[in-house]
Amino acid sequence: MSLRTRSWEKVIALAKAKAGGGTTDADNDTLQLFINAAVRTLIDYSPYWTRLLCLQQRSVINGVVPMSEDAYEVKGAGLEFLNGLYIREPNGLEIDGRPVYVISTADLENDPDDKIYVIAWDFSRWLIADNNTGEFYQNTSQSITPPEEGWEPTQFGELPIPQVSQLKDIDEVIEVWSGPKWREGGTSNQDYRGSTGVTKEGWYLDASGIRLTRPETDTVFVGFKRDFNEEFGDGTGGTVSDIPYEWADYIAYHAARSLQDTQRSAGDFAGIALRQIDEIRDSQLLLLNRANAMQVLKNYFNTYYNYDCSIR
Repeated sequence: MSLRTRSWEKVIALAKAKAGGGTTDADNDTLQLFINAAVRTLIDYSPYWTRLLCLQQRSVINGVVPMSEDAYEVKGAGLEFLNGLYIREPNGLEIDGRPVYVISTADLENDPDDKIYVIAWDFSRWLIADNNTGEFYQNTSQSITPPEEGWEPTQFGELPIPQVSQLKDIDEVIEVWSGPKWREGGTSNQDYRGSTGVTKEGWYLDASGIRLTRPETDTVFVGFKRDFNEEFGDGTGGTVSDIPYEWADYIAYHAARSLQDTQRSAGDFAGIALRQIDEIRDSQLLLLNRANAMQVLKNYFNTYYNYDCSIR
């Protein structure tokens, strides 16, 4: 289930209404700039916006986890050995101009037959298959890169549909673990004493990425806030017209206040008070905290990644 959104038309209409008289269609470009500036302010204010949180398996390269990686994560496939991290084929192999992704060597231990599993183009469809003759899932999308939705089983009609997710760019790191934080089915990898084969990794950030203090595996699991690079607008020119519901009021008020500042002269009435805008932001952050209760209040020391049993 996707998170709620509000249309661009409604948000910019609210901003223009709050800005008061004198706003015209010519102000749309200015309001768009202010709206996107307000979005960046919100994103930087908290690392816990629900729609930006990710828990993904990532490659470790020379002791470093890159902040950006061309790879896909497969979860929930009906055959366990198909699940894992699929990285770009090291030699840059392409089929019909489309890249090939191979399962990480760290996940090959699940393979009973020493095969290599790939996400690759087959000239008319995408496949999740082995390097021999086995085809397990197909997708008829004609996209240049592997699609994330629309997969269906090819050999076994009762297989569940896998979740295929492209790795997101990392903005803020929350925690790093040596292995899967959650078992399949959503149960914790920790017993009631906290004992587990999965441990928190020591790490710090440098110019290369997330540097592990004692790298011992080829992949790790990282909880992070993803980098947000969408530009909101009317849907043309590469902009996104669906505004996150929890941000809509704040960015409309913020943009209206900014537009008022550009239009008034010295001594004019200030219009929207900054306190009003802050109250809107704080009310959404309060809802965010209530939704995650004590997990969020424990902040970086015990984030809700440590306790959530709904994800792997």
